[in-house]
Amino acid sequence: MFSYYYLTDVELLRLYRDGDNFAQQVLMQRYRIFSISLAKDLWVQFNKQYCIEISDLVSIGIMALHIATISYKTQSENGYDTPLYPYWKEIAIHEMHEYIRQFSAIRQDGLVFINATPSIDAELKFSSMDEEITEAEVIDFVTNPKNGYSKRDQKIFILFLQGIRYSELATCFHLSFPTVKRIINRIRSDIIKELF
Repeated sequence: MFSYYYLTDVELLRLYRDGDNFAQQVLMQRYRIFSISLAKDLWVQFNKQYCIEISDLVSIGIMALHIATISYKTQSENGYDTPLYPYWKEIAIHEMHEYIRQFSAIRQDGLVFINATPSIDAELKFSSMDEEITEAEVIDFVTNPKNGYSKRDQKIFILFLQGIRYSELATCFHLSFPTVKRIINRIRSDIIKELF
């Protein structure tokens, strides 16, 4: 009886490209295992400093497989099959490092900015208003002691300005998703009242 599990990566990839759904599932499962292993290595390396979820790194590994299946050439110029794994790994590591780089501004010991390069002149638009204010004005407002925001809430809002998602902020600060959303909405509402 024919078994997909004994096929090489390249053989599975060929079947996958020909529309074989089971070959796709086997290849995805195989590379999910590779992704978990690669993600664990990077997670151990970086998680002591940054708020990184291993599940996110695994997902990135699977996305790298999709990129690889589209762009990978199954034969080299000399006609021999070239391995898929090194090609995928190069893409996966690049994508995972890019993800980690995005979080290089966040440290678990207080979530201190270390490599952040925010565009201070960037204009921030609030959906309910036509006027625009600069990021510098917003940061000045949020960090002004007279406005009474805790250090934690200030950090949450500034990270939010840099594009960090609610769910990621909730994980980093050990808060619930609704709590993070409430903090951001409260500060945003105060900004609209005071700066517009």
